[in-house]
Amino acid sequence: MRKRNIVNLILLTRVLSAVYILFDPVWGFISSTFFDWFDWYILENKTKVLTVPQYQRWDKNVDWFMYSAMLVSGIWYGSSGLLLVLFIFKLIGHLVYLKTEDRKIFILFPNFLEGAFIWTVFLKTSGTPGLLILILLEFVKEIWMHFVQPWYIKSFGYPRFLGYKHAGTS
Repeated sequence: MRKRNIVNLILLTRVLSAVYILFDPVWGFISSTFFDWFDWYILENKTKVLTVPQYQRWDKNVDWFMYSAMLVSGIWYGSSGLLLVLFIFKLIGHLVYLKTEDRKIFILFPNFLEGAFIWTVFLKTSGTPGLLILILLEFVKEIWMHFVQPWYIKSFGYPRFLGYKHAGTS
């Protein structure tokens, strides 16, 4: 399969899973998040269709289909205020990242939108303690995804269960 076809197929999957959030917020979010994590494995690692910087830029832009669907769904569920503020916060961080391409931006502008969406739409609650726990977990996730995981892969290679024969190979 040609490189362009692989990217287009994954883009279609990501867009459709984001649209699914509008019909079923829980399963739409779960599928959209799964495909967001899985596309990295296909595009950057298994097929090498995109380099790390190319993938990061592509992925961060494609994520906005999911974020937009989350915002619309949240408005339908009555969570517009909080989600809109976090959507704008994420947008500012995204624009700063596109300008600098510095991954530290993800720590300064974590994706609080996902945690707030889970809290207000999935769990249908507005309690502050749980939301603060989700925010803390988001910081941990961002540090893991953008610093610990890349360091681990660079130092030791990909885990064997991902189909690589031994650490350090690709």
